[in-house]
Amino acid sequence: MTARAPTEPSELPALVTAPDARKGHGVALGGGGGYLTAGQATSRPPKGSRGLGAARGFDREKDDFYPTPDALIDPLVARHRRWLDGGVWEPACGDGAICKALQRHGVASVGTDLVARGYGWSRRDFLMELKPPADVDAIVTNPPFRLWREFAEHALGMDVGFVALLGRLQLLEGKRVSALFQETQLTSVMVSAGRVNMLPVVDGVKAADKGHNGMIAWAWFVWVRRRAVHDRPAIEWFTPEKAVRS
Repeated sequence: MTARAPTEPSELPALVTAPDARKGHGVALGGGGGYLTAGQATSRPPKGSRGLGAARGFDREKDDFYPTPDALIDPLVARHRRWLDGGVWEPACGDGAICKALQRHGVASVGTDLVARGYGWSRRDFLMELKPPADVDAIVTNPPFRLWREFAEHALGMDVGFVALLGRLQLLEGKRVSALFQETQLTSVMVSAGRVNMLPVVDGVKAADKGHNGMIAWAWFVWVRRRAVHDRPAIEWFTPEKAVRS
């Protein structure tokens, strides 16, 4: 596959402020899920790998696309709303889960993704972007697991004041990722005090939730960059809502 040239800032979509979310209006420009970079878009999981759905009978989604449940998004907004009001970029927007939740909370956002899933601006490789969209001061996303560290490094290289990445709690014990956390002054870790199913979407259809508890412990890894230097990251907990939104 031919490598793509880095994207110039002028080519990025502008931030769109959603109208009154209670009326169900607004332009679909964001979401939640994951994608692979241009160099890995055709890759497949290792043979025998079943990923997040292993214990629930689902095969691993080939592009690591697992829409982010509201139960994981709402607590982040409640805790860090002040840092989101400057506009949010969701660079792995998938089918729109994260930005739809942000819109519901009245937070303006723009979403991009390499893979077209009917929401946001497609064919945008986040790891090739040079600058964030105009009028954006935060990056919030659920990166593809296989590229989590690369997403973190690239997001932290952007000129934004707030970065929040959803990931597995076990990232804390990874040698390279833990070194990244220490070197970049991670602000806090928001740990989900309850397991949440993150279900794959295959051929446009979301897998049925069979009611089993999720096997993965999730956490938000947060960097608040427009604040005084701190000594060590804080650990916080939140209890995910189990109610299913219509």
